Amino acid sequence: MKNKVLLVGLVAIVFIAQSCFKHELQDADYTVYSVYEEIVNPPDTFNIKMDLQPYRELSTTIQFEDSAVWKIYVSPPSKIPVWINLYEEPDLKFFINDTEQILALTPDVKYEITGINSINEGQNTNIMVIFEKTNLDHKSYKFPL
Repeated sequence: MKNKVLLVGLVAIVFIAQSCFKHELQDADYTVYSVYEEIVNPPDTFNIKMDLQPYRELSTTIQFEDSAVWKIYVSPPSKIPVWINLYEEPDLKFFINDTEQILALTPDVKYEITGINSINEGQNTNIMVIFEKTNLDHKSYKFPL
């Protein structure tokens, strides 16, 4: 009996741990990253999954290979604050939670994406921060500092 309980517990731990790592969705053409990993040279379309518990802040860092203009938005739309900032300048925040934003991001710069659930409704809030590379000219946009 103890062996069955141990086996069920191990299987549960494996499923939980698996959800914390990057994985490809089988029926989708984009990558979903966990907020618990650093993201380096992501593809042209990717999502960052955030499972925010009440009064909890989650963040991850992103570095890009090339200069590009990105469309960034949160799905589903949420009142939970989500922002992007330069990793070296954490006080210079650009909020992306309430509207779609178009930002020019450059290589070899580390950016930080942060979400904080300050609403105590007793439930977790699952959001996706979605990045889509555009064909817009990088020089016509800039990261707002």
